[in-house]
Amino acid sequence: MDLLALTAAESHLKLNLHQFPKAHKVSIKEPNIKIDEVIGMRQLFKQFFFMATCLAATVTAEETISDKATGKSFPIDVSYSIQGKEYQLNATGVSTRTKFFVKVYSVAHYIQEGADINKNNVFSQLFNDALAKQLSFVWVRDIDSKTHQDGYIDTFKKVFTPAQQQAMQPQIDQFIGFFDQNMKVNDHQVIRWAPGGIIQVEINGVKKGEIVSTDFAKAVWNIWLGAKSVVNRNQLISLITK
Repeated sequence: MDLLALTAAESHLKLNLHQFPKAHKVSIKEPNIKIDEVIGMRQLFKQFFFMATCLAATVTAEETISDKATGKSFPIDVSYSIQGKEYQLNATGVSTRTKFFVKVYSVAHYIQEGADINKNNVFSQLFNDALAKQLSFVWVRDIDSKTHQDGYIDTFKKVFTPAQQQAMQPQIDQFIGFFDQNMKVNDHQVIRWAPGGIIQVEINGVKKGEIVSTDFAKAVWNIWLGAKSVVNRNQLISLITK
């Protein structure tokens, strides 16, 4: 190819290149969010969070029962499993144990959910072996194990006749042996009565032992729910009789 032909070819190529469209720049616009809108959204979120917190606090409050004399609170519902059977229980009331005008512990009582119980049959049902029950304690005073055990010895003398006490002495001794540790403020104690006359004792989440005797179970419940209760038994059934 001669020089004249090469020059003509270059001119033709440049002309064709000018016919291609120019590349367009792509611009991305930032969202047009104003500062006051952001602040408003934050305030709305804070209000929502506050309302949710208040609701949770209300629910929590409704799920406890408190002893006004001591300020101690108990869950309104409890559950436990014995011999493979699960029991759901509802609170019936709460009371305070005092000795010489000194507050010793708060106690709450529970009975099996769905029990046919009302103000007319309450005390017969509280001693019905077919219904699961529980007594929960929170201590508000320190007490040594000997004083604790001596208290039960004196109480059983009031609950049993001499003949009954003699017949039940092995169970009494076993029960008293469960309370072999000093109790301190805010310690927790649980006594359960499951169908079949099963009595279980638990202190601070540790199971201390079990006794199987319906007659003995009724005697134990007599301490707090009997005619000579060591607490105000009407307070322990206040949620049923109100």
